[in-house]
Parts: sequence; C-alpha cells; structure tokens
Amino acid sequence: MTTVATPITHQPTMPFTHELTLPLALPTSPQRRAMPDQSSALYFVRHGATEPNTLGLRCGGDLDLPMTELGREQARMTAERIRALKIDIGLIVCSPLKRTRLHADIVSRMLGGVPIIIDPLLAERHMGEWNLRSVPITEKLLVRGMAPPGGETEQAFVARVSGAFDRLPALLPLNPLVVSSKAVARVLNLRLGGSGRLTLENGEMVQFMMQPPASPIANERIPR
Repeated sequence: MTTVATPITHQPTMPFTHELTLPLALPTSPQRRAMPDQSSALYFVRHGATEPNTLGLRCGGDLDLPMTELGREQARMTAERIRALKIDIGLIVCSPLKRTRLHADIVSRMLGGVPIIIDPLLAERHMGEWNLRSVPITEKLLVRGMAPPGGETEQAFVARVSGAFDRLPALLPLNPLVVSSKAVARVLNLRLGGSGRLTLENGEMVQFMMQPPASPIANERIPR
C-alpha cells in the first residue's frame, strides 16, 4: 500500500500546569474514600482532534502531534460537561503525548487546577509505518491481528496498557479522569470485562463503573 502523506502544522503549546509524577502520595478525604464493596467510577475521555484525526488518518503514539483548534474546543467542552454533570474530578491522568497533555491541561485549568499525573504507559499504540495512513484501511488489518511495521504488536500494546490499568485502583478515591486514545479505552474496556470493540470519537467521554469483585462491568457514554 502507498503511504498517504499530508502536511502537518505544528502548533505552539501553552505551558502545562499542575503536573505530577508517579508514584503519587494520594490525599485522603472522607468524601473520596472508595469502599471495597462499593462501585467506583472511572471517567475516560478521548483527546481532542489532531490534524490527522480530522483527515481520517492514523496518528499513533509514536507521532507526537498537538491538537487542532477543534481539539482545544473539544477539551473545553469536556470541562463544561463535567461541571454541568457535577462530577467531582479530583485527579487527571494522561499520557506524555502533547495532545493528551494539552487536553488534560485545559480541563484542569477550567476546573480550578485539578492535579495531573503523566503516565507513559497510557500512550497510544505505536503505529510505525501506518502513521498517516487511512484509518478504515488499517483498521481492517488491526482487527485481523496484523501489526504495523515498525510499530507495536497487539500483545505488547495490551501488556503496556495493562500496566497502567493495574495502578488505577489506587487512584479511584480521587474520582479520576483518564485522558488518552480510543485504543487505550478499548483495552481498558476489555480489561474491565466489557464486550465488543469500544470506539470513541475525539472528545467523547465514557464512565466505567468498576464493580466489586465478581460483579459485571458497566460502562456508560457521557452525553455530549
């Protein structure tokens, strides 16, 4: 197949604020103390659009591009939605990629400075030679289990994201918002026992209800 080339405009990014590093000493709060026999909510939002996203092209974790102005507006809408629904987000977790960090930073600022954790394990799957190639065409190859040349295999990607998943239960008392990619959401959904191939649009948010042991998973898309 022929690689589709398209000019990518790199935008200047604002300085990021409120970023922390792992491991994090979690503050304790009676209002945010998860009980082992209760359901806990984990919120996930796919980052706002990059230029390849708007063109229907692959933009993997090894292509570190910022969001477009549309993507920034989608990030602002995330914060507005959280405020409208009165969701008490106490922590934001995102990957080191510019697009997720900027989305997280915009939400943090609009919510009054919510702390942000950068977790490298949450980066989008590396797409290698499939970067900037058609999403519909490469999606068929991914569903068949093929790995992008120079990118990550499905097994390696799932193992990496699973490492991030294993750290999430400790963060649940803070009602966290995870900002990452649709592929990361897909893996989290499967790790939590969800069915199907979960796909999110740019800026779309979903709530995962992390049930007590032996209970089924529940997820709910947050209305736009």
